[in-house]
Amino acid sequence: MIIRRLLLTDFLRYKDQTIDLPEVGVVAFTGANGAGKSSVLEGIAWTLWGRSLRGADDPGPAGSALVNLDDGLRVERQRAGRVTKGLTLHAHDDSLSGQTVTATQAKVIERWGTFERFVATRVFGRDLLSRFGTATNKERQSLLESILGFEQFSRAEKVARATLSERRQAQDQAETAIRVAQAALSETERLRQDQGPTPDLAGLQREMETLLANVASAKGIVDKARTARDRVCTMLEQQRRARSEACMRADAAKGELSALAGKVQAARKLLECPVCLRAAGEDVREAIVAHHKAGIAVAAARRKEAEDQIEALDADCEDLARQVVSQDQAIRKLQQDHEGIARRLEKARLDLEMAQFVRTKADDVEAAIAKNQNILAVATQEASGLRVATLQAQAAVEALGPRGARLRLFSEALGRLEAETNVVLGRLGMDLKVAISARKTQASGKEVDEVSVTLQGAGGGEYLGASGGERTRVDVAMILALGRLSGDSGLIAFDEVFDPLDDDGIERVYQLLEELAKKRQVLLTSHNPRLLAALPRSQVRRVTRVGANSTIEVG
Repeated sequence: MIIRRLLLTDFLRYKDQTIDLPEVGVVAFTGANGAGKSSVLEGIAWTLWGRSLRGADDPGPAGSALVNLDDGLRVERQRAGRVTKGLTLHAHDDSLSGQTVTATQAKVIERWGTFERFVATRVFGRDLLSRFGTATNKERQSLLESILGFEQFSRAEKVARATLSERRQAQDQAETAIRVAQAALSETERLRQDQGPTPDLAGLQREMETLLANVASAKGIVDKARTARDRVCTMLEQQRRARSEACMRADAAKGELSALAGKVQAARKLLECPVCLRAAGEDVREAIVAHHKAGIAVAAARRKEAEDQIEALDADCEDLARQVVSQDQAIRKLQQDHEGIARRLEKARLDLEMAQFVRTKADDVEAAIAKNQNILAVATQEASGLRVATLQAQAAVEALGPRGARLRLFSEALGRLEAETNVVLGRLGMDLKVAISARKTQASGKEVDEVSVTLQGAGGGEYLGASGGERTRVDVAMILALGRLSGDSGLIAFDEVFDPLDDDGIERVYQLLEELAKKRQVLLTSHNPRLLAALPRSQVRRVTRVGANSTIEVG
């Protein structure tokens, strides 16, 4: 990773600042405290990862930053408040950005690693001096593993242990599945032995079909009988209505007879003609009586006719009523026969359903036997494969664990770090040498995996027992050694690391930085005038704060 250009807009104290950087060589940023020297490194970290070297999630309320890198890529991050408004990744005129900020961030991490990796291998601050020197042995181990890239073994071991746990769990499940399948197979085989004779489904089906036909036939007969009865009932109702009408005619004739008889009596007593009003003689009265008697004869004939019709209709009604009763009895008998056949049909249906159930259960038992046999075979094969896989995972855990390849590689790396640190110490004019060990013997005699640092030479012993000046040079030597051994190329930054050194130390550090800068891009922030004076003016960037804003000028 090499930073070619950094553009800061409304970022921390920078209103609108463009910073161009060479591909290799040392560039030092200097200025008063709070002027904004470290903000340059903050701009790089925040643009690429949205993180702050100071531990904050977002270094300010608004603005943007853009980083141009050596491979033609540029990354720009914009923010609104504490929310990232946009993150874009471009290569020349082609956009490589994902559809979301999260997707684009993943692409950035894929190309340039994680923020933690950046901080561990490219940015060395003054806090690392005390952090490494005063750290516990376990903390030193963790820090060195991160800086040297050995955390991959921890991740790989964690994955291997998770895989081993999963495979052991899967193996236990496979063994359990074998036992379950064996028990299920034994149970289904017992069920097959306990089954009775297979029912005759075809015979029961034929009986069912015959009874269905008989039920339909009996129902048809009942329906026909009811239809015939309904016809007789209709005829009976018609006859009853006709008799009622005849009774009405007879009653009318009877009333007419009674009225005419009254008129005959009245005519015999008549004194004058009702037409001319003259005195009525015997001949007139007899004529009137004869007239009314003729009407009586006619009415009597109508009454007789109606009464004869009533008598005939009564006979018809009685005959039809007897037919209805007879047909009701026949219908009840036919209905009973139909219900009897229906009950037989229902029993046959139940028998067929039971037979089908028994046959289905038998088929299910056979299918279950075949299924359990297959499950047992698969589980047995799977368990066999998982046993091999578990052994392989166990071997991977052992290889990646503290006693595996990591121990050998870590010990080799510590040897290189010790050698490189002592070379730098010699070039810093120190008689002391550093001894770094990956193993520590406890008071009980037990050895544990811890990184211990001891000093050999004048006043040797534990790191914390050395003087402040000695510890500072040891710290600087180890940081430079870590920078050389980090395995990365391109950008490496030192944030006010060398300020505590004396003039002789600065002179020697400068020579080491010049060697490092022949192949790498080295960024410094410093207040040390001697170190700044040793650099050409073109390599010095002076940060000046005026009011709330800061600017950067060459020289």
